[in-house]
Amino acid sequence: MLNDSGIQKSAIITGASRGIGLAIAEKLAAQGMALTISSRTAADLDALVPHLRGLGAHSVTPIAADMADPDSVPAILERHREVNTDLSALIVNAGVGSSGDIADYALRRTP
Repeated sequence: MLNDSGIQKSAIITGASRGIGLAIAEKLAAQGMALTISSRTAADLDALVPHLRGLGAHSVTPIAADMADPDSVPAILERHREVNTDLSALIVNAGVGSSGDIADYALRRTP
């Protein structure tokens, strides 16, 4: 799928290895988008690459990352930029369990 400038459309999807994130990845793959998929487990992501390519994804770039680690976010973006020239969609689906005010939420897990 190309954008109006003729550039391949692409998306980053966090939490892409199962549930809602996987369903979104499958829908975007079927539209021919290039995907950067992320979850905490590299093996889960690697297993999804042929599935998403089979659905029609132009390319699939997996990157294992924990969204609770602030260093992961720049790593995902940098890897996406290495492979793609476009970012048409950013799906921030990864979940971390907590409750309380979001302003008080620490990005790093505490032991």
